[in-house]
Amino acid sequence: MKNNNYPNWLVPLYIAKELREIGFREKTFTYFEINTDGEDRYFTPTDINFKELQIYNRYRDYVSIPTWTQVFTWFKKHYYHVNIDDKGTWIHWSFYNEMIEPPIIENEPKDGWETDYYEALEALVVALIKTYKSEQK
Repeated sequence: MKNNNYPNWLVPLYIAKELREIGFREKTFTYFEINTDGEDRYFTPTDINFKELQIYNRYRDYVSIPTWTQVFTWFKKHYYHVNIDDKGTWIHWSFYNEMIEPPIIENEPKDGWETDYYEALEALVVALIKTYKSEQK
């Protein structure tokens, strides 16, 4: 696949990089190769034998790119529970950490409203990453 055909069921690259930073090491079917020559591209299982390579965010030159579902499953393992409700013209998202009560971050928004489903997913994951990072300090 070419970068301009990036599917919306995968998290954007900038989120995948942040997930790598916070310890996401799950198996994914898609990886992004960071080349110093400026020819970055992402790979699917048909492009390379990942079973032998076993990248999973272990190598500096590759970033695992998960699906949205894989990200929410990973956060659920870390006790973050998410909710996305389609309210017709708006999509409401929220999350909470069942391990920390009350939340450590003062005035941190734990929910939001978006008009597009994928914008809602992205905003939710960005908020989860931000909260996760602050709670790990």
